[in-house]
Amino acid sequence: MFRDLRIETERLVLRPFVPEDLDDLHAMLSDPKVVEHLPNDVMTREETRDALARIGGSYEFASVEEMKRCSLAVEDLETARVVGWCGVGRLNIDPGEFEIYYGLSSDHWGRGLASEAAAALVDHSFHALGLERIVGIVYPENAASRRVLEKIGLTYRWQITGLPEEHAAFEGVLYFDMTRTEHESRDGRTRAAT
Repeated sequence: MFRDLRIETERLVLRPFVPEDLDDLHAMLSDPKVVEHLPNDVMTREETRDALARIGGSYEFASVEEMKRCSLAVEDLETARVVGWCGVGRLNIDPGEFEIYYGLSSDHWGRGLASEAAAALVDHSFHALGLERIVGIVYPENAASRRVLEKIGLTYRWQITGLPEEHAAFEGVLYFDMTRTEHESRDGRTRAAT
């Protein structure tokens, strides 16, 4: 379902990662500013290579029911450089839900690229994958990511607490969601306004 996916926006292309993306991905995952709000630390080049191999294996599923997590490369249309990632997958703390997630190289922050990529993938997830609901989680101190979720139409619902030890890294995250109906209603308003 994701192996041949290509989503083009005004400034970006979302596409499957390939082994040649190692340098760009490692530059992001070894940057302390980029991983500050992720549940893992900076990665070595070897750890990034292993992660890239796992990501490549995640594209092999026949149905949404089989899907776990699928991360796509976010490529700058102008430079053809990978400047981030955006994905949809089962929420770690509740595998019955699907979350949108994203990250960008720190030198591309503040340009609206995360919102652009995430909005395109949310649209694809509702219309092509047939998901009924998308969630997003962010750490409270990550105001930029919270703004991305709000900008693409997700609504804050609650703060998650009382998680079991195996999910301790997610204790206190803020939970957002949007249904397909809400998306279609919002999408209709957006199109009518343009």
